[in-house]
Amino acid sequence: MSGVTDWDDAGVLMATANVALVALEKSAKRIRARAERNFRRTKQGTGELAGHVKVVRSKFPDGGYIVGVFDDSPPSRWEDSVGARAIFFEYGHAAPYRGRAYVKRKWVRKITTPKPGLKAAFKTEKRRMWAEIQRSLL
Repeated sequence: MSGVTDWDDAGVLMATANVALVALEKSAKRIRARAERNFRRTKQGTGELAGHVKVVRSKFPDGGYIVGVFDDSPPSRWEDSVGARAIFFEYGHAAPYRGRAYVKRKWVRKITTPKPGLKAAFKTEKRRMWAEIQRSLL
């Protein structure tokens, strides 16, 4: 049978994976930049959050990249981390819950309006990322 191509060929699969990984890395960097702009745009002290947005390569072989708000050195409790502040800032609560009570923190108000951060950055970049992957594969 001539003209038959085995699409399970290791070279084809590796080339496809490499194209996708390059597109994912570019997208992760754009998401990071957009998230930093989103965090800096608001007026309630989010410059600190913008400074902690990072792109990290996943530890899993096919994991791609992770964009998140990370501490330089993690605190002993998650509620005290900058990542916790980012989550609650983005979804409209400024303090973590513990059961039905808010955890008392000096740097927060109990409820705020949701503000765009990482989720908004990912939503705007998602369509562009898939288009870039498809363009690279064709």
